[in-house]
Amino acid sequence: MPRNFKKILSIALPLFLFAVILSYTYYKTRDLLRGVVLNINGVANGEVFRDPTVKISGSAKNALKLSVNGREIFIDKNANFAEQLLLLPGFNILTVKAEDKFDKKVEKDYQLTLK
Repeated sequence: MPRNFKKILSIALPLFLFAVILSYTYYKTRDLLRGVVLNINGVANGEVFRDPTVKISGSAKNALKLSVNGREIFIDKNANFAEQLLLLPGFNILTVKAEDKFDKKVEKDYQLTLK
């Protein structure tokens, strides 16, 4: 083997190992770095309801706390939640907040109408 090949290998191998370790670290922590991923089913912004009882459900991946209109909601071990809400006649605002253990917060507001 030529001497240049050994020199190139002695530089390239540690760089390659560093890149592999860095990639693996990002792969394992990417969900934590992104923060809370909040998906809500059962309501859409601007929706009109005839029945005052509304069931919302969804998932709050990476969330430590979840609240709906200031009331804390239980999140199961699979990051899912479900809650029954009672709407007042007329215009209602539904605020869903989620927070992870690094204080990253996500908030979604829905304007709902009960006729």
